Amino acid sequence: MLNGPWPGRGLAAAMLCLSLAVVGLTTAPHGGGEAETPESSQTPVMLPDGGYATGTPSRQAQQILAQLAPIFSSHDFDSAVKLRDARQYALEAVRLAPESARAHRVLGHALMEETRYEQAEAAFSRAVELDPKDQESRAGLREANRLARLVDSLPLDLSNGRSLFRLAEVPRSGRPGVFALVGYPAEDGSYYAVRAHCFMWDGSRYRESYRTPNIGYKHDEGPNEMGFAHLWVGDLQRNGRPQVLLISGWVGADWIPMVVDIFETRKTGMRQVLHIGSTAGAERVDLDRDGRPEVQVTNYVGATVTHAEMGLWRDVYRYDGRRYVRANARFREFSRGQLDSMLSTAEDHPDDWDTLKRVAQAYRDLGQPGKAAPYEKKARRQQVEAVQ
Repeated sequence: MLNGPWPGRGLAAAMLCLSLAVVGLTTAPHGGGEAETPESSQTPVMLPDGGYATGTPSRQAQQILAQLAPIFSSHDFDSAVKLRDARQYALEAVRLAPESARAHRVLGHALMEETRYEQAEAAFSRAVELDPKDQESRAGLREANRLARLVDSLPLDLSNGRSLFRLAEVPRSGRPGVFALVGYPAEDGSYYAVRAHCFMWDGSRYRESYRTPNIGYKHDEGPNEMGFAHLWVGDLQRNGRPQVLLISGWVGADWIPMVVDIFETRKTGMRQVLHIGSTAGAERVDLDRDGRPEVQVTNYVGATVTHAEMGLWRDVYRYDGRRYVRANARFREFSRGQLDSMLSTAEDHPDDWDTLKRVAQAYRDLGQPGKAAPYEKKARRQQVEAVQ
């Protein structure tokens, strides 16, 4: 969904990498009940990698936990499905080995990832009861308790089926700001509209300082598409003003339409510094290698061609001190690559007005308006003819 090496997770590293998930608690791994299982004296249990755990229930639980360990250590939750399944497998490990402190601890971590803080408290508490010397479970219990109390302190209405999908703390002087993604259910319950809320501490309590309109929708289930929203927090521009990066959209069979929003912290709240759509992905780049990333947004090109024949056009947005602005012209090597790509596409589709417009734009980015003009003229003519 989001390409490129966005910084790692954790407030200690000034970055949170959070994936959206809306799911209900269940004790069976997703899809595990329908697959055929090999014969064994013990009922085999499906593993996260698609294999089967065999042996005693305790041994099966340890095999599940061994495969979950690298997922949790890397926070490799790149989809709602993977996050949901990780939690379901942790629940299965608890069912198989209810006296295992490790199983309860892993379940606590899974619930934390889904912002189920009160349920995570219960899981960590049970792990500590089983192993009072388990420092990781004790630390998890303290953090779950802290975040549960933080949610309680927010002026956030979670009644009528509304769900807290993600929560991120925005570092600032004094108490941190809080950025929350909240799902608002449709009347038929088939999907959630997602909105972002920002809360700032005013000296006595948290107040809402910013709210987005609907930024995306999350399907409970869907054969070909699923809504998503990802949230990162960090000082991307190294200016002491942490930024919140929000990616939301759909995953379809051939398309990944999404919206990229970046908000920057101010003394009084949040300020939107980028809002841009994309049909083919977004990534962080550092074209001038100054340690302050640009945002590269990719879109499909081609108004009169099939999806398989479409080209790809990339725009780069650079922070100018106040907001992110389009900056293709600043990077000549990048713009030359764009021109070569569009000229190649135009050779195959010389009458596609969308491709011709991109060729013209590439020439303008390179400071060659004279070469851009004939492509612009032809593009306008072809576009008019296409409408008639």
